[in-house]
Amino acid sequence: MRLKSLNVLVVDDDAENLDLLSLCLASEGAHVLSAPSLASALVRIAQAPIDLVVCGLMLSDGDGCDLLQHLRAQPERRKVPAIALTLIPDREQWQELERCGFDGFAVIPVNLEDLVGSIVRLVRSTSGTA
Repeated sequence: MRLKSLNVLVVDDDAENLDLLSLCLASEGAHVLSAPSLASALVRIAQAPIDLVVCGLMLSDGDGCDLLQHLRAQPERRKVPAIALTLIPDREQWQELERCGFDGFAVIPVNLEDLVGSIVRLVRSTSGTA
């Protein structure tokens, strides 16, 4: 249970990816909030504490950068770590992800073991827990 008690928001408009990621992270002990769109992610953010975000870049009603912009505008959530779900990023795309506020990325199709490892490292480096 490497993600025990961690509140993770997973956002992706691909239902299969959303379900798979949510199940995987929950099996590692995370409390997972899932959202299939930007609008539903904003509702989830307002409803519960979030320790980490895993988010697709292109959503049906916006993108991951829009979500992070909203999240970072809230002083109490400014430092919430975020991982982008993306195809293999080139240097230019990685720079754009950093400008948006992402702390890392997972390449689609996601290697679940690598994603969990990245989350553990990221949470430890930002908060000293997990």
